[in-house]
Amino acid sequence: MGLGYDDVRKVKPDIVYVSVSGWGQWGPDHDRVGYDPMAQAAGGFISLNGEVNGPPVKAPTFLCDDLAGLHGAIGAIAALRHRDQTGEGQHVDVSLLDAMLFQSNGYPTLGAMGIPMESG
Repeated sequence: MGLGYDDVRKVKPDIVYVSVSGWGQWGPDHDRVGYDPMAQAAGGFISLNGEVNGPPVKAPTFLCDDLAGLHGAIGAIAALRHRDQTGEGQHVDVSLLDAMLFQSNGYPTLGAMGIPMESG
């Protein structure tokens, strides 16, 4: 709709505004379309899911969408509490990729660093 946080804040300074995108509002990929399977792949999840020596496997649910929605809701609750105490609004920014990486156990980071993982 072309109405960002700064536009809405001019009308309602104490607004709590939640943005959920694929890659974040300001990073190098901020203008790319993002959807759940892409975020699962970019976060390394699909390479860790499934059989040890098998092909990458997407989660059977829209995991990144679910996690980003959860993080957005938690952020909104925290921002509303902050507004109750200070009168100040906030912009809560969540990306599918950030939510996926936050929930991970660190294996995608180890893989990106080239550290071999032991098979179970």
